[in-house]
Parts: sequence; structure tokens; C-alpha cells
Amino acid sequence: MELLHVRGEIERLQGRVDYLKQMTAMSTINLEIIPDQLSQPIIEPGWSPLAIARDAVRSLVVALKVLGVILIWLVIFMLPLIALFSILVLLAGKLWKPIAERRRRRAPSAPSQAQ
Repeated sequence: MELLHVRGEIERLQGRVDYLKQMTAMSTINLEIIPDQLSQPIIEPGWSPLAIARDAVRSLVVALKVLGVILIWLVIFMLPLIALFSILVLLAGKLWKPIAERRRRRAPSAPSQAQ
């Protein structure tokens, strides 16, 4: 009788073990890791002042190149246009001067008022 009782206890415990194995095989664990802000380093890893300075110098050189290109375009492209416009203004002034004098000669002079 004692043997049957122990055998029943073993089967009951074996059933419980099988049940727990089945439940753990289907289980999911959700783990959320949040870094502690205080434990992080003050300086970011990989930060290099020399690399930043090199990038700044490169950007300055690029900006100066762009300014040089703009200056070259202004000298080569705009100077001829400005010269052409100036010549046209001078010619228009020379043509306009005789016309203005003819109009002045034709216009009757206003009588002077004596007081």
C-alpha cells in the first residue's frame, strides 16, 4: 500500500513537471532595458576636436571657393554687361542733349516780372 501511495505521488509530481515544461515552452518574456542617464559618460565616445576642426576648415575652403566662383562670374559676366549699359547711357545722353536744346530754343521764354 505504501508503494502505491509513493508511486501515485511520483506520477502526480511527474505530471506537474510535464505541465510546467509545457507552460514554459510557450511562455514569452518581455524585457525592457532603459539606460541610466547618470551612468553615461559626459563626453560622447568618438568625439574628436581635431576631426571637427578639420571639417570646419574644409567647409571654410568650400565657402571661399564658392565666393571665388561668384567673383569670377561677376567679373567675366557682369563687367561686359555693365560696360555695354554704360555705353548705351552715354550715347542716349549725347543724343538727348541736342533734342533738349532744340526744345529749349523753340519754347518761348517767359516774360520777366518787374517789381
